[in-house]
Amino acid sequence: MNNGHPDPADTVDAVPRSRVLPREEWGAVLGFAGVWLVFLLMAVASVTVARIQAGDAAGAAVAVGSGVLFTAVYLVSFIVPDPVPSWPRPANTGLYTLALVLVTALFATTAGSAAINVVPYFAAVWVFSQRRRTALTAVAVIAAAGVVLALLFTDGEPRIWLTGSILVATAVIVAVRLASDSEDAMTAVRHELDLSRQREELARDVHDVLGHSLTAVHVKAQLVTRLIDVDPARAKAEAEQIVTLTRSAIGEVRSTVDGLSAPQLATELAGARRVLSDAGIRAEVPGIEAVAQVPAQAAELFAWTLREAVTNAVRHSGAARVRITLAADRLTVVDDGVGPDGPVPVSGPGEASEPSSSRRRGTGLAGLRARARAAGGTLEVRPEHLGTERPGTRVEVTL
Repeated sequence: MNNGHPDPADTVDAVPRSRVLPREEWGAVLGFAGVWLVFLLMAVASVTVARIQAGDAAGAAVAVGSGVLFTAVYLVSFIVPDPVPSWPRPANTGLYTLALVLVTALFATTAGSAAINVVPYFAAVWVFSQRRRTALTAVAVIAAAGVVLALLFTDGEPRIWLTGSILVATAVIVAVRLASDSEDAMTAVRHELDLSRQREELARDVHDVLGHSLTAVHVKAQLVTRLIDVDPARAKAEAEQIVTLTRSAIGEVRSTVDGLSAPQLATELAGARRVLSDAGIRAEVPGIEAVAQVPAQAAELFAWTLREAVTNAVRHSGAARVRITLAADRLTVVDDGVGPDGPVPVSGPGEASEPSSSRRRGTGLAGLRARARAAGGTLEVRPEHLGTERPGTRVEVTL
């Protein structure tokens, strides 16, 4: 996830999705979604106190019960965003919306017009689970419905306060979503700038490496042509120098290509965020600043691992979510897809590289195991949740 509300997976509804968010993400998601519940708590407490003061114990119990039930349905909508995985995301969110409407109707039996205060929570359920266009359309409809209800069932100062609170709360929720989208866009721009810099460096390196070498080879080849009849010995010596220059140029080109092909961890993180988003996969990706904690000797291995794991997640896993975590000595990539065909052996220093049980991913993972072994690290690829229909895949490299 990105800041608690990434680009949702309903961009590719044809891809099977997992019903439940990975347990490791529950804390962040519940914290993000739950922070708004303080306003619901205030409304329920106000109604409960009023019912108790009026001697209506049953009404107070309904207020508390409906408040608890509303909170449960609201939070579950974030933890289990797709209760029916075969349905598209908007249909699943619509199912939660219907449940929240029924609970709100129960709350309204004792709270009256105060129940309209829950409208922003409907907006939150939609804005943080859908693509931006769908989210903004839904929020506009929900806010308009809330204002209409406020106009119909309140008057005077309460009408002004209720209408204002609905509009302000929904505006804040939308602003949070737009801010997240803006951050993702800036990350993509930084990635493009980094790629542009790499292209410029490549052009410069090719010019510096090949320009001099090819010019020298061309001059000597012309010299050999002129000397071959008049001074064969010298022509032979010049030809031998051409071979030497060519061999040196080939070595320099290989060195340049090796330097180019070695991925940069910051670039791979930015690229992973973009690739996963473009594929309609929810992504929890650490910020580029997290690279600063990774030692230089680990950064290249982590970059190669990240590139391969993200590629496999997009091509083979059918995942709806991917979570990437980065520490100084460890990189972990977890998806909620179909899982590997079988557990991949752990490799470590001095261990032989065994073939992967997944033919789809075996070649790339075998290369990663070799890199991990050469760097003195370990690579593990295994199902994240054994015994489930969609066990997911966990790729973890430790150095």
